[in-house]
Amino acid sequence: MKLIAKLFWFLLLTFMLLCPAAFAEPKSFISEGKYQLGFLDSQKDAKSLALIDAKKHAVEEVVKYLAGLSEVKDAKLTGDQISALATLILSVEVLSEERKQTGEISSITIKVRATLDAANIKDKIAKMREDDQSETILEMQKQLATLQKELDELKAKQQQSTPQQKKSPEKEQKEPAEVKVHQPILDAVSKQEPPSIQQKESAPLEVVNIMKPISNEEKQKYENVMKNIFALDAMEKGYMALVDLRWNDAQYVFSKAIELNPALADAYAGMSYALHNLKQSLKALTFVNIALKINAQSVRSLGIKALILKDQPGKINQALASANEAVKLKADNAGLYRIRGEVYAKMGKATLAQKDFAAACNMGAKESCKKAK
Repeated sequence: MKLIAKLFWFLLLTFMLLCPAAFAEPKSFISEGKYQLGFLDSQKDAKSLALIDAKKHAVEEVVKYLAGLSEVKDAKLTGDQISALATLILSVEVLSEERKQTGEISSITIKVRATLDAANIKDKIAKMREDDQSETILEMQKQLATLQKELDELKAKQQQSTPQQKKSPEKEQKEPAEVKVHQPILDAVSKQEPPSIQQKESAPLEVVNIMKPISNEEKQKYENVMKNIFALDAMEKGYMALVDLRWNDAQYVFSKAIELNPALADAYAGMSYALHNLKQSLKALTFVNIALKINAQSVRSLGIKALILKDQPGKINQALASANEAVKLKADNAGLYRIRGEVYAKMGKATLAQKDFAAACNMGAKESCKKAK
């Protein structure tokens, strides 16, 4: 019995030493996001933008941490893939919100705690590769960065003012149309000295700053940029929900993304995948067809369509055609081989299915390795 007990503890200790990530405690990161309100910003929008900024800084910190983990190094992830992984597995909690008013400038600062659960990190990497979400996340992040830059440019344009000259009322009838401010007055101002009474009486102009009115076109452009930013943020939350298998939550936030920006193909694709897992195949097919109408070469949408069609009577050949088109467009995608493998399996073509599952396994899709055996 003593020998068995010693062997048990030896094996347990060995397992714990070899698999530290499986027992890793969640790690927290504190970050802040700040947003300075423009003329067209509401407090609600400013708060949302400050939170987006805080999450961006949190992801940057998590990326540094993940890059140092041996499991991530062994997986040979690119910097972009690590960033996508951090985005997908991070949970964020708002700790505080501070509003400041300095003169005419109003700003909001939000502090958050970002928590990373590094347990079973290998499985999470495999899951990301299996479901092919990294490229979608990266594309969203690029679009978001572009929109935020455009937002900053629009705010800067709003803050520009045009100096205009206005005549003093008492001199309006006596002075010629084109006059200049007398040099003694300018000299006195530069020396922070009050002009003399005689100088005051001879001053024909009053210089004032009048803000350019913001046109309806500029307002509309600003509103569209804001909507697109919030749509991408909602879509990112949707893909995080898909990773956690929270299908109802995913459906809800994808609907918000579509409401804000009806042209987001990936939002329709995400919605269709959530509906597929909720066993609402007809609605799922409707949404994925809209996604493909927006972007006919979306490999993610083509793959999801193949998944939906393979379970519908008489649609298996259409499912295979969709899967083949997706693989043709992107032959290095593990998730697409897994999907086509499932279609082949449904068709009873075991050899072809096993071949595709093996290809997905070789690309790092762990679940496909089980199906390849």
